[in-house]
Amino acid sequence: MIASSADRPGKWGLRFGLVLVVGLGGLIALTLVGRGLSRVTQSEKTSDVLIVASELPPELEDALTWLPDAPDLPRPMEPLTRNDVAAAWLRAWAQLAVVETTGDTGGLEVYFSNSALEGVLASHSEPGTNQTRQIGHELKLTFYSEDGQVVGLTSTNSRVLRGRQITGSDGAVRTAYFDGSEQYEAVLLLEDGNWRVQHWVRTGTDGQWWNEPLTEEPPTLESVAPQAFVDGGGDHPLGAMGEITFDATLSAVEVDALVEEVAAEGAVVRMRIGRPTGLADSVTDSSSDGLRRWLDRFNQRGVLVVATLFDGHVDHSPEVWDADDRYLAELLPHLRDHPAVMLYDLRLGADRDVSEVADRDMVDAWLSHVGRTVRSHDPDTPVTIGWSSPDEALAAPGIEDIITFVAHDPDTDLELIRASTDAHQIFVVPDFSE
Repeated sequence: MIASSADRPGKWGLRFGLVLVVGLGGLIALTLVGRGLSRVTQSEKTSDVLIVASELPPELEDALTWLPDAPDLPRPMEPLTRNDVAAAWLRAWAQLAVVETTGDTGGLEVYFSNSALEGVLASHSEPGTNQTRQIGHELKLTFYSEDGQVVGLTSTNSRVLRGRQITGSDGAVRTAYFDGSEQYEAVLLLEDGNWRVQHWVRTGTDGQWWNEPLTEEPPTLESVAPQAFVDGGGDHPLGAMGEITFDATLSAVEVDALVEEVAAEGAVVRMRIGRPTGLADSVTDSSSDGLRRWLDRFNQRGVLVVATLFDGHVDHSPEVWDADDRYLAELLPHLRDHPAVMLYDLRLGADRDVSEVADRDMVDAWLSHVGRTVRSHDPDTPVTIGWSSPDEALAAPGIEDIITFVAHDPDTDLELIRASTDAHQIFVVPDFSE
């Protein structure tokens, strides 16, 4: 069910189960996310209007999935035509983002016509007030005319990030994001060699606000790694924390040597795992086997692992979120249920990712999105996010199970967190970067 607009975005209070203090060691035309706006002269009919670049990001092209076609179509759809229709669908959504960012509606007629164009124009608001960003789509072909000029589509799952401006209790204006799944019925017409959306009706929607907790009853560290803690609450030091970067190219002998070195430093290690940067890259069978070998060796030495899942990944624009989801779907089966894995850290130093690619609100929305993806694959392992200071942690939407941040002044910082959250226990890990 959708949370009411009066409910979720207005709640700035943080909800956490635990607090963990540790050390931190062409394109779619979207200005706000650094994907690059292209000012293109389309033709003599429409001059100097902002339209989507002809080339879509490859991550987004892979985020559209075709479901089996409806039976008894008048004719089968040719592969090239299917590619053209898919590209038109993606570019139409991208053009909506351009309109909401810039206010320039001139490019809409490139991708919309008739009632669909009228509806989009009627819903147009002031630039920057609302945002619509596509993440991925599942399309079903429901009709294809004999002359090849008309296509009927059903989108059973258009994953869309919608944002709207709100004013917090401190007077600051932020963007509240709703990460949703929407369903559509659409008709596309082939006009002047271009597919345009002629009819477009949303038939359903569901999702969650960016600041909703991952679960109402978050898992705790005691349930995952009881050997690391004592009963009774309060501050429980874990001792020194080591750090290591996963490298699938290392031999078994090299891995054993690294594990022994880290095990001598303490009972907990942060293992940084980098998301592959190319679409052709993945968590391959060989690297997954290597990852399990690392975890097995840590378990044999009694070392608990904090797995940082997106080490070095700084592009948080929604157009790559589907690729992030696919990466997690490959990675997490090799981490979940392993006795060495104590905690998932989504991103270390997440607040430092703020850039032209994504502002702080977008970074928070991305963290919420990938956090839910993690939870869908592993409901039992706690999730955290690494912040560079307690102030940055308190500015977060509050979706993690455990707060993680650098304590430059431990006593003062801990009191600040205690006074600002309803955390029932605080677990302190010394700053391993010192």
